[in-house]
Amino acid sequence: MISSNVFFIVKTCSVYGVIAFLFSILGLILPDAFIVGNPLEVSGVSFEHIFGHIMWGLAAGIASFSFRYAILSGLFPIILDFDHLLQFFGIEMIPRMAHSITFGIIAIVVMMIIFGKKDLRLGAIAIAAVFSHISFD
Repeated sequence: MISSNVFFIVKTCSVYGVIAFLFSILGLILPDAFIVGNPLEVSGVSFEHIFGHIMWGLAAGIASFSFRYAILSGLFPIILDFDHLLQFFGIEMIPRMAHSITFGIIAIVVMMIIFGKKDLRLGAIAIAAVFSHISFD
């Protein structure tokens, strides 16, 4: 039971991270791109920032009444910051592409296709992560 929950959490977090990263890559080819800079210098990453995103997501995940979905609700909002990985390359991009309702809708569709259309909580958490991340930012 525990190993299946851990496997599900790792699998869904990995898929969500890949979706967020691929969607952020769109910012490389769109017009009005600019060099954002090193995320360690321009983004103010701190323990409080990371912990805050996780806790804010967990608060939203309580409504799922499920341990594994609550954990996903805590992890998905911090995964949205995978776009910072692109900033390390110092290339022109439009930052924060995954911080959008468009991304949330795409994430719902992809997650529901991959993990089953009957898993409505997963779709709800995919979009709730975007909203909780933005609200904490």
